[in-house]
Amino acid sequence: GFSVKLDTNGCHPAALAEILERRLVDYVAMDIKNSPEKYPQTVGVPAFNLDPVRESVRLLRGGTVDYEFRTTVVQGLHTPADMESIGRWLEGAPRYYLQRFVDSGDLVGSGCRSPEPEELRALAEAAAPWFQEVQLRGVD
Repeated sequence: GFSVKLDTNGCHPAALAEILERRLVDYVAMDIKNSPEKYPQTVGVPAFNLDPVRESVRLLRGGTVDYEFRTTVVQGLHTPADMESIGRWLEGAPRYYLQRFVDSGDLVGSGCRSPEPEELRALAEAAAPWFQEVQLRGVD
């Protein structure tokens, strides 16, 4: 009787398809790491194949379950141009969340920093034309 949410990076569309087909979840939240052009850099895999992620996006957009897309924003890694590229890719999606990166202390030597609230708001503004709703997480 409980609602079930799945969090995914979209790298295994066959598993997602089965979960959706069997109606095992009520909601899916999918991470979008960055614009398609910067995905390999963002995930740290130069030869990263984006096709599985694109297929997972297609499955969610098929409308069998409620969903959201979200991006964890890292200062200097995400730009307004990236938000526009993500928007063109995911145009018309019902929800897109930008969440602040928070350093847990476990990313040895990463140099990743949390964006300032103003930077996050500017990125949300750049993404807004492409989505039905854009919201921020981790900003008061």
